[in-house]
Amino acid sequence: QPRTGAASAMASTVGGPRNVARTNHLHAKNSLMFDVLTGGSAATAACVFTNPMEVVKTRLQLQGEMQAKGAAKQAYTGLFDCASKIIRNEGVFAIQKGLVPGAMYQMAMNGVRLGMYPSMKRMFGDDGGHGVVNFLRQLGAAGIS
Repeated sequence: QPRTGAASAMASTVGGPRNVARTNHLHAKNSLMFDVLTGGSAATAACVFTNPMEVVKTRLQLQGEMQAKGAAKQAYTGLFDCASKIIRNEGVFAIQKGLVPGAMYQMAMNGVRLGMYPSMKRMFGDDGGHGVVNFLRQLGAAGIS
């Protein structure tokens, strides 16, 4: 039965029947696009947890370089001191500085790298076995991805 009124308007703006054919390739679990998006999403999620450590590491490295040049005194005594001072002096979001470029980098680089591997395995006909031929298929897929 045809939709009328608000239901019809919602279907036409929220991926209704006219958009189904265009977006099905994103939902197919055996598609390259799905593999790239899931690989990139995993890498991006990991970036959220590792970025604070990168910020602290960078601050400590810069502190060491500045001390070697005699341009600055020691601001941080260690890893936890650095993290706590960043949060206390600059706010809780300062510990995630650089997250957006890092997440974009992870999505692009690891999305392609992690996403290509399952697609290449399918292309080479990997059947999940443990034989020499299957090992060579997996090795070829890993080399290309």
